[in-house]
Amino acid sequence: IDPGHGGIDSGAVGYLSKRNPLYEKTVVLDIGLKIKTLLNKKVPNVKIVMTRDTDDTVKLFHRGTIANKNKAKLFISLHCNGNRSSRANGFETYVLGTHKDEAAREVALAENEVIKYEDEETSSAYTGLNLIRATMAQSAYKKESIYLARIIDNKVGSHMKTLDIKNRGVKSAGFAVLFKPSMPSVLVEVAFITNKHEVKVLARKNDRSRIAESIAGGVLQYIKDVEALNG
Repeated sequence: IDPGHGGIDSGAVGYLSKRNPLYEKTVVLDIGLKIKTLLNKKVPNVKIVMTRDTDDTVKLFHRGTIANKNKAKLFISLHCNGNRSSRANGFETYVLGTHKDEAAREVALAENEVIKYEDEETSSAYTGLNLIRATMAQSAYKKESIYLARIIDNKVGSHMKTLDIKNRGVKSAGFAVLFKPSMPSVLVEVAFITNKHEVKVLARKNDRSRIAESIAGGVLQYIKDVEALNG
């Protein structure tokens, strides 16, 4: 489980009022920890690894390395979307690939902004050419990544519908954090923290718990389906 941003990188910022900001890094860490707790209860035989479990700065490159070193079977990166327009809304789930449209490109560029906090050697790893290479490497897990993304999309979508948050669907884009993991990988943008309605949802602990339950439910469904397929 990879809660995005952290430490010196706050990620996107929403405002409950002029003097009451809500940071992406805080929201996704809380959701990530809740997912871990839920999965530990439901599948105690499965090891759940967090790329961060406190407000730490973790390099993009290192996030995938953590997953690889632990021989993870899945990699799920958690984020909140942000946009200059407060009208932008909805949640979406991504797999690594080339940008299919301008909106997907903008989301990836925003999430990749954290590269500016990293050293030159690390930053150089996230070039257009390396996106192509990473996408080719991830192709071995593409079917599984898309399958996981669709399950999570369906589970989260059912809950978000009750909150009047639209489902923007499963998409592909060049997220740098998905370059490194050697396993099925997805990135979930749980909502727009810059949207006046959705920032209120993200601020509520109860709704964050429900989002965590939905994502955990998707993981459990994926595990069940894979086990059934493998006999």
